[in-house]
Amino acid sequence: MFFINKKNSRYFFVSLLMALLSMTTYTAKAQDLTVFASAGEMFNIHNNKKDHGKDHRRFRNGDLSFTENGDIIGKYHSVATVLSVNKKTHKELRGFLVSIALPEGTFWEESTVQMDHKSLASAGHKRTGIILGGTKAYEGVSGSFEKEMLPDGKHYKTIYHLISANP
Repeated sequence: MFFINKKNSRYFFVSLLMALLSMTTYTAKAQDLTVFASAGEMFNIHNNKKDHGKDHRRFRNGDLSFTENGDIIGKYHSVATVLSVNKKTHKELRGFLVSIALPEGTFWEESTVQMDHKSLASAGHKRTGIILGGTKAYEGVSGSFEKEMLPDGKHYKTIYHLISANP
């Protein structure tokens, strides 16, 4: 039987501390991932008034690549919802929820942006947001992103700043 006495107490507590620390620490892994996306096909789902007002939705589906005009390596699906409309300024607040499906897994992004009422994104349009989580290689991922519509007005470039707690 093991007894703690003056001789072995220091070794016991150091060993206990090291064991506890090894159980509670992990290393977060960070990486940047750049993805290019086509503007894709858009479908409008109107609210009851068909005025592009609150609750109006736009769905998009498009292709993803790792390089501009590169080989297609995945798909995205997005929904943009009008959250509010300011009739004085003709601006609206839109919320975006997007799934990014890549060969290694899927992750989700969320953002909000103020835009001109009823407008579509055009060249130079930017927005930022957060990564909500993912599947497979992206399980447990979080982070942020920066998205910009390219000068052609038909493609986006997105830089994802992914943080994963998985080793």
